[in-house]
Amino acid sequence: TLSGSTGYYTKIGKMWHFQINIANFSNKTANANIIIQGLPFTQAMSTGVGSVTTYQVGNSNVMNIVTGSTTQFVLRYAVNASSWANLKHNTLGGDPNLHLVGAYRTT
Repeated sequence: TLSGSTGYYTKIGKMWHFQINIANFSNKTANANIIIQGLPFTQAMSTGVGSVTTYQVGNSNVMNIVTGSTTQFVLRYAVNASSWANLKHNTLGGDPNLHLVGAYRTT
């Protein structure tokens, strides 16, 4: 549950461009993936679609947004040069903020 989130988007043809700011996470203890749900358009393919700038997330590695031909995002971070892991609630710091930007092709 979030209480400080805003988002903006523009859809041009089949391309959806977005900017989402997320803050005030109520759950910072669950060992569950952070998933952004309820996007207005279904993604046409499973791929990385954007980038994340973070503050107090408990992880300073490069992050990206991964889709799955659905209406949700999963946030991932680079573990090393050849592998990624999903960002989980219990890895968040004291006052986490996420800024997501990107685009994807819709169905």
